[in-house]
Amino acid sequence: TSSRAQKKERKKKEEMLSTVAKHDKVVLGSGIIGTVAEVRSDEVVLKIDNNTGARLTVQKAAVSSILKKHGQASNQEEEQSFGDEQLEAELETADQR
Repeated sequence: TSSRAQKKERKKKEEMLSTVAKHDKVVLGSGIIGTVAEVRSDEVVLKIDNNTGARLTVQKAAVSSILKKHGQASNQEEEQSFGDEQLEAELETADQR
């Protein structure tokens, strides 16, 4: 990638990180998914287990994407629910055979 493209990607990530807010659902570069419990200057505290309330403090730069902004449905969740409906329909068809 060109230096210009890298600069553009870096700016895009910085903009995304600047919008991370409490209650957003995020994914880390390692694949860990959590809900933002607190945002600090360079860190984010994630709630990673609803049953135990386990929290994980990570560098803000570790956030690779925001899956769902607080109060909004994500495209991934919409795709997942469609996938679930499709799976249920396939299972019903298989049961009817």
